[in-house]
Amino acid sequence: MTYIQRGISDKKGFASAMINNGFTIERAAVHPNCPSARYFLSTLQTIASATI
Repeated sequence: MTYIQRGISDKKGFASAMINNGFTIERAAVHPNCPSARYFLSTLQTIASATI
Protein backbone atom coordinates (compact mmCIF):
# COMPACT_ATOMS: atom_id res chain seq x y z
CA MET A 1 0.00 0.00 0.00
CA THR A 2 1.38 3.40 -0.98
CA TYR A 3 0.44 6.48 0.99
CA ILE A 4 0.37 9.73 -0.93
CA GLN A 5 -0.78 12.17 1.73
CA ARG A 6 0.73 12.73 5.14
CA GLY A 7 -1.01 13.24 8.43
CA ILE A 8 -4.19 12.04 10.03
CA SER A 9 -7.31 12.08 7.90
CA ASP A 10 -9.80 11.84 10.78
CA LYS A 11 -8.62 14.31 13.41
CA LYS A 12 -11.80 14.08 15.51
CA GLY A 13 -11.48 10.30 15.67
CA PHE A 14 -7.80 10.57 16.53
CA ALA A 15 -8.47 13.07 19.33
CA SER A 16 -11.25 10.89 20.70
CA ALA A 17 -9.01 7.83 20.68
CA MET A 18 -6.23 9.73 22.47
CA ILE A 19 -8.58 10.91 25.22
CA ASN A 20 -10.18 7.47 25.58
CA ASN A 21 -6.72 5.92 25.99
CA GLY A 22 -5.73 8.21 28.85
CA PHE A 23 -3.94 11.11 27.16
CA THR A 24 -3.72 14.27 29.24
CA ILE A 25 -1.61 17.35 28.75
CA GLU A 26 -0.38 16.93 32.33
CA ARG A 27 0.99 13.46 31.58
CA ALA A 28 2.58 14.70 28.36
CA ALA A 29 4.21 17.60 30.21
CA VAL A 30 6.15 15.28 32.54
CA HIS A 31 7.56 13.25 29.65
CA PRO A 32 11.22 14.17 28.97
CA ASN A 33 10.68 14.32 25.18
CA CYS A 34 7.75 16.75 25.36
CA PRO A 35 9.09 20.22 26.20
CA SER A 36 6.35 21.87 24.13
CA ALA A 37 3.66 20.23 26.28
CA ARG A 38 5.46 21.44 29.41
CA TYR A 39 5.65 24.97 27.97
CA PHE A 40 1.98 24.92 26.93
CA LEU A 41 0.85 23.79 30.38
CA SER A 42 3.01 26.33 32.21
CA THR A 43 1.72 29.11 29.93
CA LEU A 44 -1.89 28.12 30.61
CA GLN A 45 -1.20 28.10 34.34
CA THR A 46 0.43 31.55 34.13
CA ILE A 47 -2.54 32.96 32.24
CA ALA A 48 -4.99 31.38 34.68
CA SER A 49 -3.19 32.81 37.72
CA ALA A 50 -2.97 36.28 36.14
CA THR A 51 -6.73 36.48 35.50
CA ILE A 52 -7.76 35.75 39.08
